Amino acid sequence: MPLILGGDLNSTASGPHLPQRDWAAAGYRARAQKARQHPDGTWTADTDAVDHLIGRWNPDTRRRDDGCGFHAIAELAWTANPCMPLLSTVNDGINAGGSLLIDWLLANNTMRPHVHPDSYRVHVPAQRPYPSDHRLVTATLVFDTPTTNTEP
Repeated sequence: MPLILGGDLNSTASGPHLPQRDWAAAGYRARAQKARQHPDGTWTADTDAVDHLIGRWNPDTRRRDDGCGFHAIAELAWTANPCMPLLSTVNDGINAGGSLLIDWLLANNTMRPHVHPDSYRVHVPAQRPYPSDHRLVTATLVFDTPTTNTEP
């Protein structure tokens, strides 16, 4: 069954190609909700939830491994055009240390062929104050129109 998931997952995924955050500049609450502390005291993004859906980033193959069979439409667009930067989905100045891509559009294997990767957009608002702390994320789905047999 074709399936698209979309929403504020409040978490990023693994991979250096995604927007990163300086966790030392982030406040305690942000670190407690979206990061994990290592034994040496450093902080990194907690990517487990989104990686569970789309797979963990493999730096050697520059692809994702495992996951539940979903694909991030942002990464489908980036794979089709690696020069396209993957933008944060939270507006500037909202999060100390920088904003992350946390609003996701995900497609399962059956829906993936219907995603038009060049259509993925993170819409950065021109007006301030921002209408929301999050940015609008869109993509186009393409379906073949079934032909109708008009013969008697």
